[in-house]
Amino acid sequence: MKNFKISSEINALYTRLKLKSDNYVDLISSAAAIGSIIYSDYIDLDSISPQMEEAFKLSFPNKELSDLGDMTSEQLDGVVSNWKGKYFEVLLRDELNAGEKVGNLVLEDGQIAKLSENLNEPGWDLQILNADGTIAQEVQAKASENISYVKEALERYDYDVITTSEISNFSEKINTSDFADSNLETGISSPIEALFDSSAVNILEEVIPTLPFVIIAVSEGRKVMVGKQTLQAGFQESTSRGLKTGASMSAAYIAGVLFGGAVAIPVGIATKLSIDRFKNNSSIVKEMEDTNKELSQLEKKYIY
Repeated sequence: MKNFKISSEINALYTRLKLKSDNYVDLISSAAAIGSIIYSDYIDLDSISPQMEEAFKLSFPNKELSDLGDMTSEQLDGVVSNWKGKYFEVLLRDELNAGEKVGNLVLEDGQIAKLSENLNEPGWDLQILNADGTIAQEVQAKASENISYVKEALERYDYDVITTSEISNFSEKINTSDFADSNLETGISSPIEALFDSSAVNILEEVIPTLPFVIIAVSEGRKVMVGKQTLQAGFQESTSRGLKTGASMSAAYIAGVLFGGAVAIPVGIATKLSIDRFKNNSSIVKEMEDTNKELSQLEKKYIY
């Protein structure tokens, strides 16, 4: 059987298509890395309402929302619990000041509801003040489904209690609101859900951003090992691909910070394609025309 010799034209076409394949691999791995960077430990600030933000600042006056990214899951659980309780108080204050009725509690003309300025205020959480500034009433706010917790508060302090909707009016001192504890917790937890990662996920988030560069090194190294290119050419190509990938990831990260995560990956891909086009100094149309010409020549040579 005669050895089948591949022509130089087919080799050239294969090389061109292989370069395209490398570009696609770089694009896909870069997109995965960009997504990992942008969405790992991501806080959805758009989902945090002004009332939620106020509650956070009241609960943690010395912290910023960005500080949550440095906390463990156990620490975040404590933050959510305290944040939820203060968020409940803020909602109650605004509800009462809007003239709404909470349980049997409603403000009279001239009265306003005010939150305690002291984080460790014993007994009460909201004050109802008369028009002249005197105190009409002080109440506790308990965002919990635990009836024992509410009973303990009633026994310990001589104040009325406003509870979430899960607690029934088992005492004349109870004012059940329309706010559900589960909804309050979901509202607080959802914007920071990405922060509650397992150890395995945290490891992946650290590894994935390096993935494109590992793929490039392995890909070009394999070509050197099988003799398809020299060591110097492999190093140059690895450097070129790495620089383009790094530039696209940097552009994506900046876009994500400035305009949100939704635009990060498209910007990264567009940057990578723009660099490739500039380097090749040819348009997509011209490249397609060249490929079609080669295919036509091959067709005439091997078919006719």
